[in-house]
Amino acid sequence: MLSWLGSIFRSLAEGLLILAGVALVLFLLFYAIPNEEVGEPQVPLSEQFLSYANDLSFISYIDYREEADDWKVWFELPFIKGRLVAKWPYLGRSESTGERVSALIFGAIPETLTLVSAALIISVFFGVMFGTMQSRLQIKWLQLVITLISSSGLAIPSFVFAIFLAWLFGFLWSDFTGLNMTGSLFTYDVYAGKDRLTLSNVILPALALSVRPMAILAQLMTSKIDEIYQLDYIRTARSNGLNENAILWKHAMPNAVSTMFSSIGSWFVSLFIGGVFVEFIFGWKGFGHIVINAIKYQDFRLIMGVTLVVSVTYILVNTILEFLYPLLDPSLKKA
Repeated sequence: MLSWLGSIFRSLAEGLLILAGVALVLFLLFYAIPNEEVGEPQVPLSEQFLSYANDLSFISYIDYREEADDWKVWFELPFIKGRLVAKWPYLGRSESTGERVSALIFGAIPETLTLVSAALIISVFFGVMFGTMQSRLQIKWLQLVITLISSSGLAIPSFVFAIFLAWLFGFLWSDFTGLNMTGSLFTYDVYAGKDRLTLSNVILPALALSVRPMAILAQLMTSKIDEIYQLDYIRTARSNGLNENAILWKHAMPNAVSTMFSSIGSWFVSLFIGGVFVEFIFGWKGFGHIVINAIKYQDFRLIMGVTLVVSVTYILVNTILEFLYPLLDPSLKKA
């Protein structure tokens, strides 16, 4: 138990070091390299770095003559000739819109989380189903169809599949499907005069985003179930008279799904970051919309903020997974 908790704290410490490294690299790229858009040439680089680190830190120092209008302050204490301030990290203001970078990013994240969650649910459900069917059902034509689906999912990029889905179901067959080529989670209702939730707009981008992880999870599930069925306890269960359905659902499936958990977690981060082009194709106003606009308008502060948020997301997801592994596999907890 203690070693398990120790590994969690070690992961957090490593994550903080990685995050500090990312922040340093971003500073060197956008401040140290001469650029008219970022930084102030008349201010020494060391002072720019201290100001940059001071903004990103949870505990910051501010001169008594300065105001912290842009900081979300929790509390402050007098310190030497100024104040120590506890606050949220400050990512600056967008150079294209003038809004707070954090507000732009966190305003878009809920839509991306909805899309990624829907894509993961689809990919896990069909990935587990296809993988199990391919492993246990000895029907040649069905195995061929599932293999074709899995291979296509690996070969076709998500954005290409997104274009195909948008054209086929959102344009060509839109009268039958009732789906739109483009649209976001919330659409403006001109009659009500406010935004309304439009869950139907999630379907096509979630399907496009789920194809690749579904194909990989199906292949992992197939190989894992085949491996589990070679183990001694499966043969013992069969010799004790347990029927094949009970063996599959009570013994093979739980073990196979638990080993896939790490893949599911890594796919969450990959979809969160890699869904930029899918969001762009469907006009989804999520994280991808922020990234595209940041690149389009050369909004360097927004690019830096996006990169830092992505890094934090990656670190948090991996730490949470490390915390959950022993709950799924008790042998890890004992180790």
